[in-house]
Amino acid sequence: MRYSLFILSLTALLSACNSKPPLNPVISAPKDSLREPLMGANKIISAKERAAIDEYCRRKQWDMTETGTGLRYGIYKPGGGIGIETDDYVDLDYSLELMDGTFISDSKKNGPETVRVGQDNVESGLHEALLYLHKGDRAKVIIPAHLAYGLTGDQDKIPPFSTLVYDLHIVEVSVVEENTDK
Repeated sequence: MRYSLFILSLTALLSACNSKPPLNPVISAPKDSLREPLMGANKIISAKERAAIDEYCRRKQWDMTETGTGLRYGIYKPGGGIGIETDDYVDLDYSLELMDGTFISDSKKNGPETVRVGQDNVESGLHEALLYLHKGDRAKVIIPAHLAYGLTGDQDKIPPFSTLVYDLHIVEVSVVEENTDK
C-alpha cells in the first residue's frame, strides 16, 4: 500500500513537472488603467515645454514659425536656392545647444555634416526642419524633446527631456534622381 501511494505521488509530481507553461502567457491589466494618467502627464510636460520655448523666443526676439508637431523654425537669411525634399542629401553647417545655452556640438571642427533627409539617424525634428528650408538658408530651429531625444536623452551630452536649438546653414542640396531604367 505504501509502495503504491509512493508511486502514485511520484507519478503526479513528475507529470506536473513535465507540463509546459503556455507559450504566450497573457497578463491582463484593467484596460486603460495607465493610459489616462500617462496622457495627462504628457500633456502637462508638453505644455510646460511649449511655454518655455515661447519665453525663449520672446527673450531672444526671434520670429519663429511653429509647425503642427511643435517644431519652431525661423529663417533669418534666405538663401534662395532649391527646396529640400525627402531623400535629398543636405550638407549643412550647424551649431547645437540646449535652451539654457549649454553647447552640444557644431560643424566647425569637421566641416559640414551630410544628412539624407528622412533616412539618416538624426533627430526626427531635424528631418522635419530641413523640409522647410532651401539651399543657402540660414535658420534657427528649436526642436522639442519629443522630436529630439525624448525622455532618455542621448546618454552623453543631451539630458532627458531636452529641447534642442540649432543654428543651421544649408550649404548644399543634392537631389536624388529616381532610377527609371527598369
